[in-house]
Amino acid sequence: CWVPDMHPVWLEQRQRSETAFHAAEIIIEGSVMIPLPPEIVWDRLANPRYRSVLMGVERQEIEPAANGRTGEGGVFVCHHGGNRVTPQVIIEWRPFERVVTKDKLPFPGGTTYIHVEYRLEPVTGGIRLTQAFGRPEGPAYGRLATRIMGSMMRTRIERDLEVFSRAIQNN
Repeated sequence: CWVPDMHPVWLEQRQRSETAFHAAEIIIEGSVMIPLPPEIVWDRLANPRYRSVLMGVERQEIEPAANGRTGEGGVFVCHHGGNRVTPQVIIEWRPFERVVTKDKLPFPGGTTYIHVEYRLEPVTGGIRLTQAFGRPEGPAYGRLATRIMGSMMRTRIERDLEVFSRAIQNN
């Protein structure tokens, strides 16, 4: 029985560049402290059942990447009810640290995209989970609408983070 040495693969993944997510580009951000170990928080963050709680949506599904695994190239499919579906393409996947998605938002006049970062930071007693929404890209109307919605959703994002925290602590 031969087991491949995964250390070189791990080093390569660690050295690749992160998706730029600068503070000046963040239009809305929220965070919550979760008194659980990082592997539990990460597992729940990647689980469609719990992601639907975090997103405040009816349900989520995962379409794995070409290699059959959840990670870069995979898609979280967010079902908002009715025919409203938002694909969230995973563009960065750093287990126990960070995931960045590129979310597709359909608007009249064209599709708008927004990067969303989920960052796990070790803190005393657990993990701080931060959700940050970057500057929207696409037609002017979609960018404006996304910024307006973002400013109105700040309270909801904080609430959804709290609900997610309670849900994963109770299971």
